[in-house]
Amino acid sequence: MKMLAANLKLLREQHELTQKQVADALNIERSTYTYYERGRTLPTFATIYKLSKIFKVSIDALAGVSLPSAVSQPEGEQIYGGDDDGILFQEPSLPPIYRVKSPLASLPDEEKGLLLKFRQLSAEKKEELLQQLDKCLEDLDME
Repeated sequence: MKMLAANLKLLREQHELTQKQVADALNIERSTYTYYERGRTLPTFATIYKLSKIFKVSIDALAGVSLPSAVSQPEGEQIYGGDDDGILFQEPSLPPIYRVKSPLASLPDEEKGLLLKFRQLSAEKKEELLQQLDKCLEDLDME
């Protein structure tokens, strides 16, 4: 539980987010999220899943679990990253989450909030939302 708490704080800081921003994205009180970061309470699995989506890390990485890789990597390198992130080459001495600087960090707070919520959606809901957004933009162009 201490590793999860430490990783939550580390990831939040790497993304340059406040506890309130993460709590709002999870639809919980800031104090509840603070308890997660301090290791006083353990989030539900559903919340851990949402956090992994928000921070774009695996649940294993979030919890600090080290699992053997199914794919062997060249010695001294570890490949980590999502399909839409590209691939980052990392040295194996520290888990990747300790070295990844989030592209979210440079965004205004309003945009960070939108992206945090968007990351929690299923692929189907993301597509639906993007279609609605396209329609709104088309309507604006016609005005």
